Amino acid sequence: TINTNAVIVPPSSVTGVSIAASQVVLRETGSSTLLATVVGTGSFDNNVNWAIEAGGTGSLSSLTGNTVFYNAPASSSGTVVRVTASSVQDPTKKTTIFMSINPIKPSISSGGQHSLALQPDGTMFSWGGDNFGQLGNDIQFADSFLPVAITGVNNVVAIAASEVSSLVLRSDGTLRSWGSDTFGMLGNDAIAVSSSEPVEVINASSIIAIATGSNHALALKSDGTLLSWGWNAEGQLGINNLAQKNTPVIVGGATNIIAIAAGYSHSLALRADGTLLSWGDDIFGQLGDDAASTDKITPVVVAGATKIVAIAAGGYHSLALKSDGTILSWGMDSKGQLGNDAAFLGQPTPVTVSGANNIVALAAGIEHSLALKADGTLLSWGDDFYGQLGDDAAFVGKAIPVPVSGASNIVAIATSNGNHNLALQANGVLLSWGRDNKGQLGDDLLADKKPVPVPVLLGAFTIRLP
Repeated sequence: TINTNAVIVPPSSVTGVSIAASQVVLRETGSSTLLATVVGTGSFDNNVNWAIEAGGTGSLSSLTGNTVFYNAPASSSGTVVRVTASSVQDPTKKTTIFMSINPIKPSISSGGQHSLALQPDGTMFSWGGDNFGQLGNDIQFADSFLPVAITGVNNVVAIAASEVSSLVLRSDGTLRSWGSDTFGMLGNDAIAVSSSEPVEVINASSIIAIATGSNHALALKSDGTLLSWGWNAEGQLGINNLAQKNTPVIVGGATNIIAIAAGYSHSLALRADGTLLSWGDDIFGQLGDDAASTDKITPVVVAGATKIVAIAAGGYHSLALKSDGTILSWGMDSKGQLGNDAAFLGQPTPVTVSGANNIVALAAGIEHSLALKADGTLLSWGDDFYGQLGDDAAFVGKAIPVPVSGASNIVAIATSNGNHNLALQANGVLLSWGRDNKGQLGDDLLADKKPVPVPVLLGAFTIRLP
């Protein structure tokens, strides 16, 4: 794991030649490799001049156009290194240049119109829409097209972004939340007051995993039981009634749970024996228990789902990864999000996703789905109105899986209750694509649709040219 703190140093010139420099304080005790990249929105001279400033340790290698690897020597903890990149460019073709060293671990989450990323030291970035304070960085409620640091919480080990709020798990097993509390999503009291800064979720301890739906949340305890809170109009809290809960309560009948997922208004839980439980909204058969499509206010067993190792819940559909690397899907199929054929027929019980093999991770959006293959490539299917499939610029939905363009060496994926995606590469580069109306893609270039992956500007200093 790369573990750094990056301090971006302003450029010395923006006339004809642009220079970006990054000062990195190394925290590794052994040797490590950091990726530095200069990327922009237009054409760029690939003859970039990279250098380690005088007095710096380590070396640069694998110079490929705008990218270089900095090789940190062993026992370099605490060493300060400045790496610079410079190139002559054409200002008429290039509007932005940045140099970024990406220090995040494989933990990312995307909400309705905002995104979260977790760093190895337990600190966080957020970006995108902030109309309810879901970025957690200030009280200005200002959208951010670039990642900003969240300073009010530390020692974070897991993150989850809902439609208009954020939830994180700390290393001590407690929870923090921020953003909208209209439906009790913050879980901190009975007042339902939104907060733009992290607050503690009460009565939540010994937590090991979290999940968020549109306006409800789930938390898995170390003893295999579940907590839930928030909106409950369709029974998504699993508490045998439809009462909203502003603080966590126990989900009845859910035991020996090892993984959880939350859709728009339904919930999933994976048991240690490889079977599944579901509860909440079932209007499109997303609970997968039968053909009745009847909401359930307590957990029921998903029909025919065995040997499951991972789960994902979308807007109104569900996904389950089997131990053999294949995928089951059920629920709404209006845009082909089940990935089993071109009939667009909803399924009240699980069916097999066509052509998806050697899968190791899943993610489900509002009307589309993602799957990570063992070779580090991605598959997507379903709605593509905002380019959320990432396969091309045609904006045409796909009823069976297609490859995501330019996505390789991926180690983690996330989708949103909106229409955007995140994918983390092994070298630390974070990619995003899909809808970007609030800056949720984090590349500083607002556009309604981005149909292929673009890099998120994590730890980046941006230079605006004449």
